[in-house]
Amino acid sequence: MLIFFIIQAFFSTGTGSHQFLELGFGARAVAMGGAYTAVTDDAYSMFWNPAGSRISKKFGATFSFSTLFEDAYLASGAMKFGLKGMGVFSGGFAFFSTKDIERDELGNEYKEFSISDLAVAFSYAYRPRKKLTLGLGGKGIYSQLYDYTSYSASLDCGILLNPFKWLYLGGSLRELGTGARFYKKRDFSPTSLSGGVAIKTSILKLLDFTLASDVKASRNSGLEWMIGAEGKLIFFSKKGAKDKEKRARNEGMESISLRLGYKPGEYFSGEWNGFSYGLGIEYPISRTNISFRLDVVYINYGYFGEVEHFSLSLIF
Repeated sequence: MLIFFIIQAFFSTGTGSHQFLELGFGARAVAMGGAYTAVTDDAYSMFWNPAGSRISKKFGATFSFSTLFEDAYLASGAMKFGLKGMGVFSGGFAFFSTKDIERDELGNEYKEFSISDLAVAFSYAYRPRKKLTLGLGGKGIYSQLYDYTSYSASLDCGILLNPFKWLYLGGSLRELGTGARFYKKRDFSPTSLSGGVAIKTSILKLLDFTLASDVKASRNSGLEWMIGAEGKLIFFSKKGAKDKEKRARNEGMESISLRLGYKPGEYFSGEWNGFSYGLGIEYPISRTNISFRLDVVYINYGYFGEVEHFSLSLIF
């Protein structure tokens, strides 16, 4: 009971800094409603659960761009690579930009000014035991508001358990550090604690299916829950099926993925708002071990309008 009250007090809602970190990174994760703490297995793992990048040791690089509300946009990128016997290293960035208008005492428009945030992130994941992975990361953040600037930093840590071949359990503590300070008072950091479960299975080695759910407590949003699902259909012809099947599991293969997520929120309105819908297409580059993947997602934020995200990835 005491632990419950401590968590509730620590993650009580309020206005904090670095709100752009709550928008989500990577079209695949966003399409699954943000239920990604136990799913993480790509370069964007560092933003969700630093331990997740160790699931796959293949080199990966990805870039995402999102058109948000009015004149706001979010761009991000990440890269990961594994070193034999040393774990997996990741690095990335996130850049948010928008504009606002200063008004005089009578409410007349006076001057347009910019608001922007740049985060540079890193993480390291290591597997001390066969079914246990640990991750540690951090971010340095530069923020600009009108003529004021701020520098801040935060730490991330994560854990991933794989007790059964089909079951993944994850937990992450993110944005533990200093918030933005533009003048005298420093805002609190948007610290969050997430726990998730994911079930991953394969049907006839043709369809990979993932079902995931997360619970998240944060200073910015309080207590939230989200759920997501992904179905990935793998294509290969009967001729040389065994060889192609092996490539599908180890090097990448032609595939198409459909994703659905749900994350309730007070700002949503309408029967279908709060849902996210996504599509992913993966295609191997001929005569190489490189696969190209395109992910897109559509979200309706109700009062704030519709948002589209897309990600381009290379997987080695």
